[in-house]
Amino acid sequence: MFWFWSSVILIPLLDQIFKFKVRTELSIGAEINTFIPFLKIVNVSNFGMAFGIMKGKSLLLVIATTLIILFLFYLVFTLKNKNLLTILSLAFLIGGGIGNLIDRLTLGYVIDYLKITFFPPVCNLSDYFVCLGMIFLLISFKFYF
Repeated sequence: MFWFWSSVILIPLLDQIFKFKVRTELSIGAEINTFIPFLKIVNVSNFGMAFGIMKGKSLLLVIATTLIILFLFYLVFTLKNKNLLTILSLAFLIGGGIGNLIDRLTLGYVIDYLKITFFPPVCNLSDYFVCLGMIFLLISFKFYF
């Protein structure tokens, strides 16, 4: 469970540190080039979820995210087959969900800051961990369930 708790704590912590730096050092819409040619750091306020859907439904998103996180915690502690891949996938989903939930609760929107030039939506670290968690979970279902 070390990897589970480490991920659940570190993902939102790192994401919030990056979001704080972006929020305090970049104006909305500003971009900074990085040493990676296809990656830019930007400051975007996201009032919806992926691709801007459910824009303006912050309370509904807070409730849904909280319920999903609670359900994922329930799964972690009730699963009989606790392989590392499944546990990590659930930890990534929970950690990513918490990272964005903190923004919704404190700001009313989510700060996105990672712009990959060949992938149109601007995302954040929590978003990428949610995606990675889903991929790991699908692989886990294929091999362990």
